Order: sequence, then structure tokens, then C-alpha cells
Amino acid sequence: KSANDEFCIVDVGSNKGDFIKYSYHYGKKYSKEIKCHAFEPNSYCYDYLISKYGKFENLFLNRLALSDDKNKKKLYYDHDFSGSSSLIKPDDIELYKEMEINTTTLDEYTCDNIDLLKVDVEGYEMNVFNSGLKLISERKIKNILFEFGGQGVNARTFFIDVHTFFKNYDYTLFRITPTGYLFEIKDWEFTLEYFSATNYLAKLNN
Repeated sequence: KSANDEFCIVDVGSNKGDFIKYSYHYGKKYSKEIKCHAFEPNSYCYDYLISKYGKFENLFLNRLALSDDKNKKKLYYDHDFSGSSSLIKPDDIELYKEMEINTTTLDEYTCDNIDLLKVDVEGYEMNVFNSGLKLISERKIKNILFEFGGQGVNARTFFIDVHTFFKNYDYTLFRITPTGYLFEIKDWEFTLEYFSATNYLAKLNN
């Protein structure tokens, strides 16, 4: 297949693999050859991914978290297959379990062009973005799909931080509405600071 038929995805925070499943489904539908690098540090979820998706072609499963440094860290989770696991220490820590995991940076992991970077890391978004600063500054990541807001309080991260980051690296930022409409966010304003999980798309300008 030609390079135009290939589509490279990096899935950060794969959990039980729904995004992997949908990516390969739509790749087949639109005649794209999917190459997917998936990161899931939770050992329960990782083992599930291996058992369900381990034989998918061009799928590279990594029991790692992406961070702005290469280290050992604690993952906080409220149940084994939790969709809200995070490297951000929660305020109500007594309700959570801990798991030691390894981290790496996106820049160290790959130098390939990335068509879509998907990030679902419950408050750790800026750390993941900063893990790929070289790739981002070299304009090698075309689209970044991410959830933001739900864990922003614990992370002490605000939407102005996200907005400024993508503006500095020449991305156009969109909020994805519940109907799938892409609402362009041009200028930051106070009303954009709400701590409820919301999906966004950052698209590299041509």
C-alpha cells in the first residue's frame, strides 16, 4: 500500500481497548492500513488487551505510561479495570489502590510521523503533551484527540494551560460537542474553565 493508505495512531490510556477496536474498524471501512502504538500501564487492563487484541496486525502494546520523564511512578486506581486510573494522586487517596508502573517519553519511544495521538489520562494530559515536545515542535503529530476536565482539579491544570500550549505550537483547538460537532476555540476566556470531562481535538495547521 502507498503511504497515503497508512494511518499511524498512538493510543495513550488504552484501558480495555475500545479505541483500538474502533480504529481498526474504521481503518478497514476507509481502506486505511492502521498502525497503532498503545500504552496502558494498568497490569489488569494490559493483560486484557494482550488476550483480546494481541494478534491484531501492526498493533504494538506497551505496558507503559507516557510522561515527561522516564521513571517509575505510582498509578492510582479505584478498581482493577478502572477507566479513571491516573498518575495524579487523588485527594481522597483512601479510596484508591496503588500500582508501581514504568514511564517513558513519546520522543524517546518513536520518531515516526503520527496521524492521530489519542490521550485519555485523567489529569496527566500536559505531561503527555510535554513527553512529545520534539515531535510536536517538528510538526510530526497532525491531530491530538484528548479528554480534559474531569481530573483537572487534582492535577491543578487549567484549560488556559492547554490552550496556550497548542497556540504556541500552531494547532487549532476544537471542543467536540455531544453531537460530534467541532466547535473551534479561538481565544481563551473564563467560561472555558469548567471541570467536567470534555473531548477536544487539536489539529495542526497547514
